[in-house]
Amino acid sequence: MLNAFFDGHSQYMDFKVDLVDREDAITHGLEDFAATAELYYLKHDPAKSHYLIQAYDETKDETYVMAFHQNCGVGRVFYFALGHDLAVLHNESFQKIVRRGVRWTAHKRKVDIQHAQIWRKSHRTAFCCIFAYSEFQRAGMV
Repeated sequence: MLNAFFDGHSQYMDFKVDLVDREDAITHGLEDFAATAELYYLKHDPAKSHYLIQAYDETKDETYVMAFHQNCGVGRVFYFALGHDLAVLHNESFQKIVRRGVRWTAHKRKVDIQHAQIWRKSHRTAFCCIFAYSEFQRAGMV
């Protein structure tokens, strides 16, 4: 369902987060931004997903997908590799991407972030979101 698996990460470093598709509902109106974090490396089949965001690791001279989404039957999957450090949680673009990704995954139905629950008439929608609510709460953002 996820179409990706973890294949390591960089050292803690500065890198640029590049928006690949600026017209998608999740990234629309946002600009590239800088991050200081570990850059996660994924093994992934790009033919099955829609790339949204990538980042370049100059130490490996390679570009890695940071966010993508895909349909999974009648459900949806959104994956965002950024967010393993408290500092990036303060970035406004990061926050918008997470909120929009959750809404996209939930087919824009009502989402209660605090309890990570989705209300939907149909229970056929698969919901996959790794969400660091406790980090947002600790940072005073919710």
